[in-house]
Amino acid sequence: MKHVVDVAKLESEGIITPEQAAEIRRQAASETAALAINTLSTIGIMAVVGGVVVLEPNAMIGAMLGFVLAASGLALALWRSASFGFLAGALVVIGALLHSGGIVTASDGSTLAFAYAVAVFAACAIVLKHGFLVALAVFALAGLLGSSTGYWHGSYGLWVREATVTIAVFSLIVALAFLLGPRLKPAYARLARIAGLLAFVWVNFGFWVGSIFGDRPGFTWLKADLIYGSDPGRWRLLREAREAAFLIPDDYFAGAWAVGLIGLGIWAAARSQRGLVNAVVVFAAIHFYTQWFENLRVSPMSVIVGGALSIVIAFALWRYNQKARVPVPAAAAGQSTGTV
Repeated sequence: MKHVVDVAKLESEGIITPEQAAEIRRQAASETAALAINTLSTIGIMAVVGGVVVLEPNAMIGAMLGFVLAASGLALALWRSASFGFLAGALVVIGALLHSGGIVTASDGSTLAFAYAVAVFAACAIVLKHGFLVALAVFALAGLLGSSTGYWHGSYGLWVREATVTIAVFSLIVALAFLLGPRLKPAYARLARIAGLLAFVWVNFGFWVGSIFGDRPGFTWLKADLIYGSDPGRWRLLREAREAAFLIPDDYFAGAWAVGLIGLGIWAAARSQRGLVNAVVVFAAIHFYTQWFENLRVSPMSVIVGGALSIVIAFALWRYNQKARVPVPAAAAGQSTGTV
């Protein structure tokens, strides 16, 4: 973590010597120059890449250009990371996005292409210890499972086509991150924590969609020809296939989601995991209001009661965060315990 200090004041107060002040100024000037060079280089590379993509809007050309950028960034990070860390990270992020996006586009969003994108983002994240690349790997995995987001005419949409599979896969990632994270080195433990938190979000997204529509596990993959085909008569066949497919009712998802959130919230509160408690409360509120308005529909009374309950929930969460006890390490507290 970097801190802002007044070197002249520290020197005048005798906290640091003139020689130390001069060394700090020299190091700061060196870092400022390196940051300026890295920033200008990154902007230039982005301009060149943008120009090439506009002149030659071809998915495979973009994929090849992205590969070159990502490989250059990885090489720079491995051999000259001290001086060009910012530039190396930017090259890898831009290159990995361009390369994976080109491959996915060229293959019309095939399952294999999304799996390849997950591998690319994950590998680059591990080499660079880069949290944003881990996040991209998690979102690419969601795409692999058939999930996506969208925007149109002032509206945002969330698609989770395989709710059961999404819940199962991302729950496994959450469990692995929780079990293996503490055993890893700090840099990799941070990556595991980021992956686990984002996976937890997708688990809840899966429950959210399943609690509204239910789920027919594997249906979108088994009947992909009917869902994405162009035959006008496929709609009748698709409707018949949906009626014959195994269905997990929405009530099952709603019940399991509620039980899971309650259990996780109690476990997190008992261990003073405030971040997790807050996340649980957020998704519990989403779950509550989804079921509230799905069953009661929108009416003046349902809106009034729902608004009043939201105030109660917000106040309770505020009080919890005010009183939550966070253990202080013995070494930092002088062998004493306390709260912060």
